Amino acid sequence: MKPFLSFVLFFWALVSLAQETASIPRWSMQVDAGIGFSEMKSPDFNIMGFVSRGQWRLLYAPKEHLRLEMGLGYSQFAQSTLQQSEREYTSFKVNTMELPLKFVKRYPVLLDKLYLNYGLGFQLSAPIGHELKTPTLSESSSKGGTWFVSGVALVGLEAHASARTKLFFYGEYNATRQKGNYIAAQQFLINFSVIYML
Repeated sequence: MKPFLSFVLFFWALVSLAQETASIPRWSMQVDAGIGFSEMKSPDFNIMGFVSRGQWRLLYAPKEHLRLEMGLGYSQFAQSTLQQSEREYTSFKVNTMELPLKFVKRYPVLLDKLYLNYGLGFQLSAPIGHELKTPTLSESSSKGGTWFVSGVALVGLEAHASARTKLFFYGEYNATRQKGNYIAAQQFLINFSVIYML
């Protein structure tokens, strides 16, 4: 009788654990857009400019208040004036592909409706082209720059909009000490995201 009772209790514990695990949406999809400022570096210049970005990410939640974010993004750095070697360019742009990997922790602020999120991670970036314009010259090139890895820190607020949809507003800071062509040495962005639970 005791082995049977032990088996029943063990089976009941497994069922309870499975039900608890199933109640947590493991996978989500996130789309966000961001704007901010960036410091762009190359061997012959170091300038500040405006950056705009869009990213798509797949989210995995091993626990209820912890998630892993990975995906693909695209950003564009733009600067309206650049003084270099006594020549003034009226437009300078750098296009970059991004592969982010972030760990985000959620802290409940208002029941199950509002969360404070903060996280750390890395981002692999690859400049894929640049454009230079002057009053007498228009030059664009698909030639990229140096691949680089930057550290990422973020903090923001996440709110439930519906049973499967959440809104996420956050600030993000990226930085690297790597050297090369068209390196975003540091960036600060304000982002707005929509998260859909799969």
